[in-house]
Amino acid sequence: MNKKKYQNKKDGKNEKGAALVMVLLITSLLLIASAGLLLETSMNTANVTDVSAEEQAYYAAESGIQSTINVLRGNTQPSESPTGKRITYRDAITPSTSNKSSDPSGSIPRLSRWLNYNYTPTGTTLSDRIVFGKLSDYNPATGAAYKIEIEDPDESNSIEFTTLGKINGLTSYSTGSGINKLTIDFEEVNNVSVGVNSNPSAITLGKFKVTLGGAGGSGVIANDIRFSINVRLTKPYPASETVRGWIKAGTVTNISVGTVKFDFDSYLWSVAGSKLTIASDPLTFTPPLPVVGVTTPVAAAITIGEPRRLLLRSTGIGPRGAIKQLEAIIRKDIFNGLEAPAPITSIGSSNGFVFNPGSSAAFTYSGDDLSTDMLVPPIGIAVPGLNVDAFASYMKQTLGNNLIGYPGDVTDELPDWLQSPANTDATIERLREVADASGTLYQAGTTPAYFGNNATGSGITFVDGNVSLRGAGGGILVCTGQLTLEGGFDFKGMIIVTGANGIIRNGSGNGNIYGNIVIVPYSKTAVKDSSGKVIDYNFAALGPKYDMNGGGNSTTRFDSQSVFNGLAAVDNIVVGIADK
Repeated sequence: MNKKKYQNKKDGKNEKGAALVMVLLITSLLLIASAGLLLETSMNTANVTDVSAEEQAYYAAESGIQSTINVLRGNTQPSESPTGKRITYRDAITPSTSNKSSDPSGSIPRLSRWLNYNYTPTGTTLSDRIVFGKLSDYNPATGAAYKIEIEDPDESNSIEFTTLGKINGLTSYSTGSGINKLTIDFEEVNNVSVGVNSNPSAITLGKFKVTLGGAGGSGVIANDIRFSINVRLTKPYPASETVRGWIKAGTVTNISVGTVKFDFDSYLWSVAGSKLTIASDPLTFTPPLPVVGVTTPVAAAITIGEPRRLLLRSTGIGPRGAIKQLEAIIRKDIFNGLEAPAPITSIGSSNGFVFNPGSSAAFTYSGDDLSTDMLVPPIGIAVPGLNVDAFASYMKQTLGNNLIGYPGDVTDELPDWLQSPANTDATIERLREVADASGTLYQAGTTPAYFGNNATGSGITFVDGNVSLRGAGGGILVCTGQLTLEGGFDFKGMIIVTGANGIIRNGSGNGNIYGNIVIVPYSKTAVKDSSGKVIDYNFAALGPKYDMNGGGNSTTRFDSQSVFNGLAAVDNIVVGIADK
């Protein structure tokens, strides 16, 4: 027994230090776990800090977008001359007008003339960002800032156009016979591309070709003849404008053109924001050779147009070098220009068409633009089957000198929103939504006490049904029923009437309308499935009605600026933002 005890004690000597090893192993594991925990904690803290920095950079980029929209809406004055000028989209994308004169030549448009870039990084000479708060408190390691770049996504400095000419409503005009036959044709141009910049670019709209039947012939134009040249832009976006004028009466021989010449209604026209200037008004030509004829080009100059969209790149700069970039497409207005080709534009069916201009002594209709030297038709007609020439002659006889300009068929130059009842309805519904959001949507039987600002020509009013108005207003006025103007009524901007009974004026009193009146009535019938659910709509054009009566004087005159001002309620719309 004692021997056994001795042997057990002897064997225990080999286990000395085992506990220490176990302690060391466990301690090592605990140290590793603690180190991992500390590393995870530090990494999480860094990640939280980075996320916070990125959020600050993101919000800074958003602020850049809002600041730019504020500039585009005319709420910020430029730091350099010309002060007091509202910025245009063309100003925004042109470095010489977007940036300060001190910016390096060739700089990307960044609105430094309008936004205060106030921080210059160490080692540089150009302020490259706009900081929040006091500049003296800004530290790149802890503060936030943003910078702006602007581009033209539609490349509006490139224009492509085609022309279509008509003489007396035809592609070719002739009078007389044999050697006395006089023929006038218009040679069109197709898909002409022109690069434009700040200076007007020379173009040719086509050529008039005058031909006599033979040597010794004498071609006679007994009365002035109407001609038109429709200029259709396909680039940077579809648009149309018709240049109009008269071929003056006279006699043409091989050696003389007498009084015959091409006399344009106006030397200045506008298409998609571009100014189109006729180089020679009136346009004369040399005597034609027999049979072969002679061509006379219609030379003109076109300016760079106003872009409809901008690509805005806003870069937010946060603490710890965080960068966040947002790209936004900003559209001039949600309608791409709510335009109409004449101060009064009647569109629809000849069935039920009414146009009573009122007494020549009391009512004046003028296509002479109040804001530019442009002259457009005072009354534009887009009514299939209606003899527009006979209508224009009757209006001239009825109104005499109170009709400034000459009525015309404007079918070829209707903007997209007026080209069909369905297109018009889509625009009307969007106007309804804007008015509803603005609190200016009125139901039938409710007369708005205030319908826009007459001084500035701004605001939007939508009346869903019949309404009678008197007083002064401005902006955009939409009436889906009959619009009755009582007594003195003044308005600056655009009036759109879609009701079947059109516009009526009653009572006495003076009043002026500067801008556009568009009468475009249509019916809208729901198409339903077997369960009664509306699945579509059928549209039909109705006869436009315009009936002026009563005493007092009234002037309706085209004013492009008032129409432009009217779109202020729906301008500079952000249509999409991408996080880069």
